[in-house]
This record gives sequence, structure tokens and C-alpha cells, in this order.
Amino acid sequence: MVGVTRFLTDLRQFIKPTGLQIAEDSARQPKGRCDPGESDLAAFLTAEEHSNLRTWWLKHPKGSKLPTWDLAVSASTAEGTRALVLAEAKAHESELSDTGKQLAVRAAEEQQKRTNENHAQIGLAIAEASRAIARNHPGVSLSRDCSYQFCNRVAFAWKLASMGIPVALLYIAFIGDSMIAAPGDFFVSEQEWDDAFFDHIQGHFPADRVSRGIACGKASFWLIPHAMPVSRLSPPPGQRKTLR
Repeated sequence: MVGVTRFLTDLRQFIKPTGLQIAEDSARQPKGRCDPGESDLAAFLTAEEHSNLRTWWLKHPKGSKLPTWDLAVSASTAEGTRALVLAEAKAHESELSDTGKQLAVRAAEEQQKRTNENHAQIGLAIAEASRAIARNHPGVSLSRDCSYQFCNRVAFAWKLASMGIPVALLYIAFIGDSMIAAPGDFFVSEQEWDDAFFDHIQGHFPADRVSRGIACGKASFWLIPHAMPVSRLSPPPGQRKTLR
């Protein structure tokens, strides 16, 4: 219970700029070591909403997957409107990759055709989000082919907000875990994280819009970076166990 209380306290502090609220019994995924799987948001949306999300993102949804999230938590506005807190967790700088989405190579011609068409659809979805946000916030430039993970996270936040679901999009860095990465790669201070994060989003998302609401028609989203010290170091690589 202490761990859950601390978790909620930290999360509520992180999303304070949004005005969103997290109840004591809010649904979340992962739930901890007992249920460590990441969510594609199906459990947080209606069947129709999730279907709309899939057809927006994928030309061939059947048999294909949406991106999953390190953390998803149900929330609400002060007025009681349903909202979401979505988080990406980072422990070392190399996770802030500027690479684009790789096009998978399939053995069968028909499979490759479906993959190619899904790849193209993802590009269109991210471009749609980029254009929509940039109309009111010049300097936003999202692409499938550069900093793909960051761009797809912002695109999903935009899409959900445009569907009427406010979103707090958190980028959370864990500071001081010297066992998680090679020297020079793990974050040693909050300032180092801030520098890395703002360098990563440069050219994609204006720094002056960070932690400020981005209106998307029916609702808004917020991009919020945060840092927190690790409570304990990760075990050495050879001693780490896969969560089950």
C-alpha cells in the first residue's frame, strides 16, 4: 500500500499543470510485478474508440498491433470528464533515439504488401497530427521517419484529445541508476535529463509549449517531462530476472 500511495502522490504532482485528477482506485497498466504487461489502451477506451484508433493508425488492423505504453492511468478533469495519463519512462540517454520507423521485411509477398501499406498509413497518421497541431502552434513537426518514438507518442496524444479524451503525456527520467547503462549514458542529474529531453524534441516540438495545454478541438493534451531519483539501483545485467 505504501508503494501505491507514493506512486499516486508522485504522479499527481507530475500532472499538476494539467488540472487532471487521479482517483485512489484509478485503473492503471502495468499494475506492478504481478501484471507487468504494457497497454495498447484497449482497456482504457470503449470498443468503438479503440477501433477508431486502430483504423486511424493502420491500413490493415487485423493481426497488427498498436504501440504500447510504459504506463497508462485513468484520470479525469475537475468537471469529471474522462482523461488519460500516458507515460514513457527513460533511464538512459540513448533511449531518446532520433531514428525513424523501420520497415519490416516479410517473407511472403502478400504480407509485405500489408506491411508496406501499414507503414504508409502510420506516416499519414503522424503527418495528420503534425499539421493539425502546427496550425495553432508553429514549429511542431512530427514524422514517421525521424525520432519515431517521440513523434508517435505526440501523435497519439493529439488523436485521443481530438476524440474528446484529455491526455497528460509524461516523459519520466530515472536519475542515478548507474547499473542500467554504460557510464556516460545513464542520467546523473535532473539538469542532464532536461538538456537531453529538450535537445531531443528540438525541431519537432517547441520548447515553449512544453507543460502547456495543446488544444485539439474536443480536448487538450500536455507534454510534460519529469525526473525522479531511482529508489534502488538495477541489478547487474547477469543478475536481472524477467518479470512474469
